[in-house]
Amino acid sequence: MKNYAFIIERFNERGGTERVTAAVMNGLARRGYSIKMAEIFKTFKTPFPLDSHIKQVTLLPEKCHTIFPGGIKNNIKEFLRISWKIFDFLKKKK
Repeated sequence: MKNYAFIIERFNERGGTERVTAAVMNGLARRGYSIKMAEIFKTFKTPFPLDSHIKQVTLLPEKCHTIFPGGIKNNIKEFLRISWKIFDFLKKKK
């Protein structure tokens, strides 16, 4: 069985990206594929129903923002931290 991972910044809007992502994940899950959705920032709500077989994880459960205050040094640090979390998730999930 193939494994698929979807990584999305936030899964809390009712926009096209979230709708299409949910449709693709649900379709693959119904066909028996192993699906994992990694949300970078926790939003505590899902605008579209997801198949019960889809595993959801949050990479940065603590409160974070897309725009990082504090100058370029902090922005680079946050970017590297987020990038590392994504890399680590993909490495562990193969």
